[in-house]
Amino acid sequence: RNNPRPTVFPPGGMSFARAARSLCRSLVRARAHRLYLSSSSLSPMEHVTLTTPAAGVLVVELNRPKALNALSDALMKDLGVALAHAQQDQAVGAVVITGNDKAFAAGADVKELAREHANREDCVKKACLKTWYDAMGATSKPKIAAVRGYAFGGGCELALACDIVIAAENAQFGFPPLSLRILPCV
Repeated sequence: RNNPRPTVFPPGGMSFARAARSLCRSLVRARAHRLYLSSSSLSPMEHVTLTTPAAGVLVVELNRPKALNALSDALMKDLGVALAHAQQDQAVGAVVITGNDKAFAAGADVKELAREHANREDCVKKACLKTWYDAMGATSKPKIAAVRGYAFGGGCELALACDIVIAAENAQFGFPPLSLRILPCV
């Protein structure tokens, strides 16, 4: 049997960052909006950093490096605010969600879950997952996960909830919550 080779990204020695920017520019060109992001109306957020490396591209960087970008309720709320802003801003054509070199997102903030939710059913039925779904549903614009480092559990789900996933060579995907009897939400 002749198995086709998987598509390698980034192509031909192109750096990860350059390939992601190139893909974003292609997505933005496909849309009519070529204006610059007007972020002055957006208040600063503690757990995400927003940048605009090119016209029409909003980069949302998860910013909890000491916790390997563990997905807390506060981080997901900030992500939701950033994505809602992207939806309203006509200048934004695509959103790139990324972490740092060590971790895209190492999963849910298990300490917070244990502290604030009495049991798993409480988390599933109430605000915990609602915050996550609200955040990712805040925009219909293309969402690109630029993954470097760890993307475990909720971080893997966050990447899978995006329209496109770009993985660097050091990206590691996994779902350890299965050992905790927690099923993926995506």
